[in-house]
Amino acid sequence: MKKILLAVLLLFALVMPLAAQEDEVTAIEPRAPRYTCLKCGSLDTSTSLIDTEIGGYNEACIHGKQGSDHVTTYLRTYEVTCHNCGHVFEARTTSSSRTCYGY
Repeated sequence: MKKILLAVLLLFALVMPLAAQEDEVTAIEPRAPRYTCLKCGSLDTSTSLIDTEIGGYNEACIHGKQGSDHVTTYLRTYEVTCHNCGHVFEARTTSSSRTCYGY
C-alpha cells in the first residue's frame, strides 16, 4: 500500500509542473478570435496573425503598499479571409498582462 501511495504522489509531483507550463503557454499565445465577414456576414472565415507589437510600463502596485507592477500590453494584427466571398480585411486586438513586484 505504501509503494502504491508513493508512486501516486511521485506521479502527481511530476505531472503538475507540466500542467502549469501548458497554462503559461496558452496565456501567452491566445487563440485567434473568430470574425464575421464585413462584406457578406458569413462566419466561414480564417484568421492568421500578421504582427504583434509589445509594449510595457510600470505603475504602482495594486497588491501591496510598496513596489511597482510591470504591465505588458500586446497589440495583435490579424488578417481575416472570408471563404464565402473572398473578402480580406485586417482586425486588431489588444490585451495586457500584469507582473507584480510589490510587497
